[in-house]
Amino acid sequence: IYEKADRLGGKLVFSEQVSFKYDLAKFLHYQMNLVKKLGIKVKLNTEATPEMIEAERFDWVLAAVGANAFVPPIPGTDGPNVMIAEECYKHIDEIGEKVVLIGGGEVGCETALYLARGGKTVSVIEMLPELAAASAYAPQLAIQDLLPKCCDVHVNARSSFITDHSVGYVDLTDNTEHEIPCDTVVFSAGMRSRTALAESFRDCAPVFFKLGDCEVAKNVRVCNRTAFDAAMQI
Repeated sequence: IYEKADRLGGKLVFSEQVSFKYDLAKFLHYQMNLVKKLGIKVKLNTEATPEMIEAERFDWVLAAVGANAFVPPIPGTDGPNVMIAEECYKHIDEIGEKVVLIGGGEVGCETALYLARGGKTVSVIEMLPELAAASAYAPQLAIQDLLPKCCDVHVNARSSFITDHSVGYVDLTDNTEHEIPCDTVVFSAGMRSRTALAESFRDCAPVFFKLGDCEVAKNVRVCNRTAFDAAMQI
C-alpha cells in the first residue's frame, strides 16, 4: 500500500471524532488491524507516481485514489472563511460561531449535525426539495427528523454568493433572494472522481483496477464492494 498521508484511513479518519459515527470508526480500526495482522507492507508519507509503480514491476495495480470535493462556481468561494466539509473535523478551532453549510446531502447533513451539537449556529442550504435525498431510507428518516431540530434548514434553495460575513441564496419556489449572516461557509456539494490520476497508473502492470471513489464517488458500502470484487479475482 502506498499512502501519501502519515496514516491509513483516508476519508474515514473523521469518524474517530464524531460520536454518532462510532460504528464507522470501529470498521476503520478493524481494517487497519487486519492490514497489520496480515503483514501487508505499507509505505506512509509516500505519494505514488506511475514511474515509481512501474519500476516495481507489479503484476496487479489497484488504484484507490479517491475523489475531490466539488465546489460550485459561486462568487466568493475563494474567501478565507470557506472550507469543505471534510476539513471541519481537522480545523474545528477555525470555524466561527455562525456557519452556513451549502449542500444538504447525507455528508452535509451529518457535518451540520456535528457542528450544531458542538454549539455552532448552523444553517443548511439545499437545492432539492428534501434533505439527504439520495440516502438510504433509515439514515434519511433520521436526518430529516434530527436536523430541523438543531439547524435552520432551507430546501429548494440555490446559493448565489458568498461574502466574508454572509451567504446569499435564491428561494427556488418563488425566486426571491435572501441573505444569511455567518462567520464560516462549509461546502458539501458532492465529489468528483480523480479519474485522470487513477488512469495514469493503468499501464504500470498487466492488470489494473480502479476502486471506490476514483471510479464513481459513492458511499462506504459501494467503495468496499468494488475492492472486494477486484480482490476476488487475484
